[in-house]
Amino acid sequence: MSGQPVYIASLAMVPAMAAVLMPQGGGASPVLLGLAGAGGLWAMVSSLTGGLSLATGPGRLLRPAAPRMVGSMLSLPSPEVQKTLLAAAVAEGRGDGTPGTSSDKPARRGRLLQRMLGLWGHRSVESLSRGEVLELYALFRLLEADKALAGDLARLFHRPDAVLALRDQLDAYGGLSERCRQDLTLATTDLLWQAGQATGSLIGLESLCVDDPDLWHHVVLAHDATDPASRATALWCVRQPGCDRSTVAAYLSGIARTRALSAAARRGDHEFCEAIAVVLRQWRDEIYARDRIGLAPAEIGGGADADFARELDTLAEKTGAPRLPAPEGLSAHHAGRAPQPRPAWCPTTGLLISAPRPADYRPMQPAAA
Repeated sequence: MSGQPVYIASLAMVPAMAAVLMPQGGGASPVLLGLAGAGGLWAMVSSLTGGLSLATGPGRLLRPAAPRMVGSMLSLPSPEVQKTLLAAAVAEGRGDGTPGTSSDKPARRGRLLQRMLGLWGHRSVESLSRGEVLELYALFRLLEADKALAGDLARLFHRPDAVLALRDQLDAYGGLSERCRQDLTLATTDLLWQAGQATGSLIGLESLCVDDPDLWHHVVLAHDATDPASRATALWCVRQPGCDRSTVAAYLSGIARTRALSAAARRGDHEFCEAIAVVLRQWRDEIYARDRIGLAPAEIGGGADADFARELDTLAEKTGAPRLPAPEGLSAHHAGRAPQPRPAWCPTTGLLISAPRPADYRPMQPAAA
């Protein structure tokens, strides 16, 4: 494979990706404008009201009888809690636009909700009336619901077809974002390979300037825990906020199984212990992305949560330091697609050892549950 053609062909996708992933900064979000080009999203948004004026009060989205029916279909929290949940959802749409963060579905959904606020003449959720909160909350729940519940909720709207099409567009755009992310990763990796060839040196994965959760998954699952350099490379991967939650679960399960944390405490490796503390805090704070790369409980091993909790007990006893927060859900089923292969990278050294193959950067379907 010739590096330059691959780089040029892949990089051709980058301007489009940058345009559609740019966060909202006023007016229509470029993300949603990109969606509109792909499938007429804003035509759907406009049709949600069934011809009602956007300037009027509640009744823009839901049928007149719907507010009385929503409570029987959903476990409806108080209006104050609804408003809090909506504000959190809108906030998820204010990422920095980097692949793997604000391109994820929660961010796309948050931007759409923000756009709806703008159409209604509001700058934030705080100024919504109680009726508006209920309508926007119903839309929010429909966008995140499974297919059956979404179909039931759609019947409460003036335009069930339009609101379901809107939900489908958000899901379809996720595939577009993933294709762009994979293309950008391929282009960047190929550029690194060319740079290494020109200088006669091998380049480490720390030089890759874009998130590649598939690469990090590849390294973590195949690294040599007995080799200090390989161990350090895997630890670097799981410290990245863009790492997938399933990857971190596999890594922490291995730490528990091999008792690596208490072993590090015995040999006085404080740097390793502090790095694990960072990973645990990021796990607790739900920094890592979910539902991107799948991992079944059998691939992790049962009892990982209890094993890690015992490791933390031992560490606290040996060091006299406060006990670190125990991770929960390590052995859970992590839904998502199969990981993309990354044979161009050596998992034990973290070095780029061959030119990347385009076939390894194609979006894959979610793994079966």
